[in-house]
Amino acid sequence: MKLKEITYIHSEAMPAGELKHGTLALIDKGTPVIAVVPPGESQARMVGNIEEVRARGATVIAVADESDDVREHVDEFISMPSTEELFSPLLYIIPLQLLAYHTTVE
Repeated sequence: MKLKEITYIHSEAMPAGELKHGTLALIDKGTPVIAVVPPGESQARMVGNIEEVRARGATVIAVADESDDVREHVDEFISMPSTEELFSPLLYIIPLQLLAYHTTVE
C-alpha cells in the first residue's frame, strides 16, 4: 500500500496462499516480486511460491531471516535478524517502508 501511495506505481499485496487465484497468470519476465518470508510454518510454502514466480521470469526480492535458505531461491535478499514469528511484522515492515521511500526518491 505504501509503495502505491507514495510512488504512484501500481502494486498489489496479497497473502501467499492466494497467489494461484489469478494473480500468478499476470506474472511475466521482469515483473518485480517482493516476498516477505517470516519465520514459521509458512516458510516452505513461500519458497514454493517464489519458485513459481521465478519460473515465469519474475525478479524476486526476499525479506527473510538471516539464517534461512531462502537466499538461494531469489535475485536479491534483504537479511533480517532472527526473531519469534509473533514479532516478525514489527521488524519486517522497516525495510519495506525504506524500499517505498527510496523508490519514490528515484
